[in-house]
Amino acid sequence: MHWIIRTNLVFFVLSAALFLFPSDITFTAGRIVRSFIELTFIFLLPGMNLAFLLQYSLKRKFSLLEYINVALILSLCILPFLLTLEYTKFRLLSASFPFVNAIFIFIITLGTIFFHKKRNSENIPECPLNNKALLNIFLSRDFLPPFILYITVIISIVTAYYPLPDLDPYYWVTQYRTQFQAGIITMLNEHRPFFSSLTYIFTQGAHIDFYAYFKYVLPSLFLLLIFPSALLAQRFPHPLQRVLIFFFPFASGITLIFITLPIPQAIASIGFFFFFIFLTYALITKD
Repeated sequence: MHWIIRTNLVFFVLSAALFLFPSDITFTAGRIVRSFIELTFIFLLPGMNLAFLLQYSLKRKFSLLEYINVALILSLCILPFLLTLEYTKFRLLSASFPFVNAIFIFIITLGTIFFHKKRNSENIPECPLNNKALLNIFLSRDFLPPFILYITVIISIVTAYYPLPDLDPYYWVTQYRTQFQAGIITMLNEHRPFFSSLTYIFTQGAHIDFYAYFKYVLPSLFLLLIFPSALLAQRFPHPLQRVLIFFFPFASGITLIFITLPIPQAIASIGFFFFFIFLTYALITKD
C-alpha cells in the first residue's frame, strides 16, 4: 500500500475520532494535539494528494523536495480557493467543509491509484514520500542547521511581546470572527477572499484560537520558505553557495519582519518567494 494512502487513512481515522470529543477541549496539550491532527488531514495531506495527482497528470515523477514544495504551494492556494468557490457558488459554509474537501481529494487520489493499477499494474505511479526519506531530509546536515535557525528566529519574533504586532491583525480578527459566527466568508469577487478562507480552515476546521492563529501560526508560515530554499540549494555543489541560498529570506530585515506579520500581504509574499525559487530552479535544471 502506498505511503500516501496509509498516512491519509491514519489521519482520517484520528480526525473522525475527534468528532466524538467536545469541541471546547479545555487543556492546552489536548487542543494542540487536536489541531495538529486536524490540520494534517485537512491542510497538509490534501496538498500531498494534489501533488500526486499533478505528478500523475504530467506523467513525470517529482523528486522528494520537488514533491514537498509542490504540495505546500497547492495547500496554500487550492484549498482556500476550493472553499471560497463552494461558498461563492452555493452559499453554503460549515466547519466540516475542510474535512469533507480533504476526503473528496483523497478519494480522487485513491481512485486514480487503483484505476492506474488496474490498467497497468507494472507501472503504478509512486509518491516519493516515506518516513525514511523525510527523516533523511530533516536530519541532513544541509537542512537541519538552517531549519533550527529559522525556528529560532520565529520563536524570538512571536515571543518578543504578547499583543499582536500591528493594528491590521486586530481588524482581521474582528472581521473574521464576526463573519464566521454569521456563517459567511469572503466571496471570490470580494476583497482578499483567500485570506478569509485560509483563516476559516485553520480556526474553524482545525479549531485553532483566533489569537493563536494570528499571533503564532501565521508568522510560523515563514518556516515554509526553507523548503524552496533547500530545493534550490541542492543544485549548487559548494557549501557556501548553499548557505547563501538558505540565508536569502533573511537578506532584508524589513522583508523578514513583513513576511512574519499576520496580514494577507505576508501570505502573498510567501507565495511570491515560492514562484521565484521555482522559476530559478526551472532555469537551472532546464525543466
